[in-house]
Amino acid sequence: MAEELQALDKAHNWDLVSLPPGKSQGVYKRFCYLKNLPRAIEALKSLQDLKVHPDPVIYVDIIKLCAQRGAVEQGKLVHNHIFAYGSNPPLFVVNSLLGMYVKFNLLDHAERLFDRIPERNVVSWTTLIAAHSNNSCGEKALNLLVLMNEEGVRPNGYTFSSVLRASDGLRTLRQLHCSILKYGLESDVFVRSALIDVYAKWGHLEMAFRVF
Repeated sequence: MAEELQALDKAHNWDLVSLPPGKSQGVYKRFCYLKNLPRAIEALKSLQDLKVHPDPVIYVDIIKLCAQRGAVEQGKLVHNHIFAYGSNPPLFVVNSLLGMYVKFNLLDHAERLFDRIPERNVVSWTTLIAAHSNNSCGEKALNLLVLMNEEGVRPNGYTFSSVLRASDGLRTLRQLHCSILKYGLESDVFVRSALIDVYAKWGHLEMAFRVF
């Protein structure tokens, strides 16, 4: 891998702006593949100077790399590049950014990004619901589930397994259980596990055994 990086340096001498856009994207993609975040960011800046947006899949690669490295500032740079020049990136790219901010525990950034999404899907909603549930913001997670239903987005097993742990008592738990039955998700292994845990938490062992 070190030899490959040296070869890239020697071949292009870091003058990406003078290269055709296709070759510049190739260098950027290679640095992402090699998981060399500093050089990938430099290549991305050069692409921005060219007013070139890389393939959306490559954006996801560098977003994941930022999340893995805990590189908050670099992640924000990628965010700015994605939305530069009034672009409208694909939803899967925006969802990746959303997941990155959640991993950084920057829920305020995640919420602002979430509010910018014109048509949110189950991944968008579930990412934010899980984030609030994991941060002991149960009321917020439950409210998001209500809004999700109002927008006509169908929750999945991971949505319910996340929000169940945000339930604040048996009444809420029973309401969530009814919704799970309504959506036919009672046999989902993650949902069943969460139901058992939460019924046991609230001392309702009989229901926990029934679910089991």
